Amino acid sequence: MVRETFLQTVESGKGHRIEYRMLLKNGKVRFIESQGNAIKDHHGKTCKVVVVSRDITQHKESMAKLSRALADLKESHEELKKAQMQLVQSEKPEAVSTFAAGVAHEVKNPLQTLILGIDYLSNHLGGDPTTRMVLHDMAGAVHRADGNIRGLLEFSASKRPHVKDENINEIIEQSLHSVENELKNAPIELIKEVAPGLPLLKFDFRTMKHVFINLFMYSIRGMASGGTLRVRTYLREIKENFSADGRLSNYIRRGDTLVVAEVEDTAPAVKDEPASDTTRGKDSALGLTVLKKIVELYGGVVDVTSGSGNKYTLIFKVNRG
Repeated sequence: MVRETFLQTVESGKGHRIEYRMLLKNGKVRFIESQGNAIKDHHGKTCKVVVVSRDITQHKESMAKLSRALADLKESHEELKKAQMQLVQSEKPEAVSTFAAGVAHEVKNPLQTLILGIDYLSNHLGGDPTTRMVLHDMAGAVHRADGNIRGLLEFSASKRPHVKDENINEIIEQSLHSVENELKNAPIELIKEVAPGLPLLKFDFRTMKHVFINLFMYSIRGMASGGTLRVRTYLREIKENFSADGRLSNYIRRGDTLVVAEVEDTAPAVKDEPASDTTRGKDSALGLTVLKKIVELYGGVVDVTSGSGNKYTLIFKVNRG
């Protein structure tokens, strides 16, 4: 292979790059990378070939470690997906909280090992553009997973939710305060239209605050170059038969009084799960499917529509039967 590559360089006048193994006298194998370049005479014919070679054995070994770390990361990701689906199937807030704590503690330690490994590889393999790209993607994935774990731990901090009458406007206000820096850094224009005097709803304050923070972060990440975030609450009375597709038609009936909260952005349309981005240093804690289930646990429903942007509509019945 080396001879053929050398002859091709001589005949074509174009340099080639190859990798090959070198067997040492002591039986060890070293991996070598060579880059050849042709030097031509005044007639345009190749008269010399300059070859620069380097030992890439350590690079190969590091890439093997990187591949193993990526395999571990994929396995952790699959575990998180399974855990999330089990979380969705839980029927009570207490069960959700307890299960979340168990999953988070089980996955947290191996995830930290992956984070340290990727940081090590980044410091030792930073020269190659392809390696940098792969490491960047891996770091993004592992930090998103770490954000999920931190979110689950936060969500499960209080094992027994404290459910009482709460003002949804106050929950939204505190949630917006938690993402204030992210809104300013984008920058994102906030339009807040909250209706005063809304009926109180039975929530665990911290859990619903967690839901709204996630929804706000979905929108913020989708508007990295800036945009508009509109937050609106209002009271709606259904005086006629309600016509809609999907779960709303099964949830809303004539005579219902509803408290509605809308989170609307100008980000590109989402499909199943809003995209994550670790560049802002704050990851969404739970997926949209889980957030929908949490809202359902408190007697509400979430409707997601996409067009020129995304709208997350949370609907709660006042006259819960």
